[in-house]
Amino acid sequence: MCSVKDSTYSNCLINLSRCNQEHKNRIKDSRKTYKDLLNLLTDIEKKFQTFSPRYQANIFHSLAKLKTFFPASTFSSLLLSLSNTIHRHSHLSTFSPQDISMIVWALDKTGFKHMGLLNRFGHELVQRELSQAQGRGLDAFRPQELVTTIRSFAKLGVKNQRLCDRFVVAIIECDMNQFNSQGFANLVWAFARLGVQNQELFDVLAIELKHRTLRYFSSHEIENTLWAFATLNISYEGLYEQLASELCGRGQSVVCV
Repeated sequence: MCSVKDSTYSNCLINLSRCNQEHKNRIKDSRKTYKDLLNLLTDIEKKFQTFSPRYQANIFHSLAKLKTFFPASTFSSLLLSLSNTIHRHSHLSTFSPQDISMIVWALDKTGFKHMGLLNRFGHELVQRELSQAQGRGLDAFRPQELVTTIRSFAKLGVKNQRLCDRFVVAIIECDMNQFNSQGFANLVWAFARLGVQNQELFDVLAIELKHRTLRYFSSHEIENTLWAFATLNISYEGLYEQLASELCGRGQSVVCV
């Protein structure tokens, strides 16, 4: 059971992260209020180890949305301290899949690569999959959470082969209709970024893509999908032409990024 103080710290950051930019600017202009918030960060850093995994995840998630609100040096120092706390002291078995996903997303969003912590999270997810911990592994993720987690690991450069293998199995077993165009494009891009070479996976993705209406994809999503298949040197009859034709029909050249 979380203490009142856990929720107080977490809720304060959550509410702040939801403020519009005008409100945030007014807070910054009020020196006393802004100083109080900086003191709040100090308190969070001191007491972070005593917070429950859910509140730790909430704090990471909110901080990721406040990256430009606090001084860069203060923000980086805080993220390092909080990441070290989880890495060195936490029993990751107490973290829900959603807690792990939120923290990995936050590290991705802030561009903060704490490889020790990321590798621990990857190892924890693999162990849960191998032990078939029902409701504690990748099966507990909603489709968007699964996409976000895979993409975040890919962007942060965490290339854990055993984790990638479990991601592949999870996606193959998914109903592809659960992924919107953005989610689908992010999946293909992430697997290419991770260097995943799995014929069954890309067969599934290519077949799904051929049956999708490309007008629902943004140009950037199409470009990234083209880049992913080209990067892995995977060719499917008519697929490149289908994607390139859609881009050309929009008056754009084919540029993969």
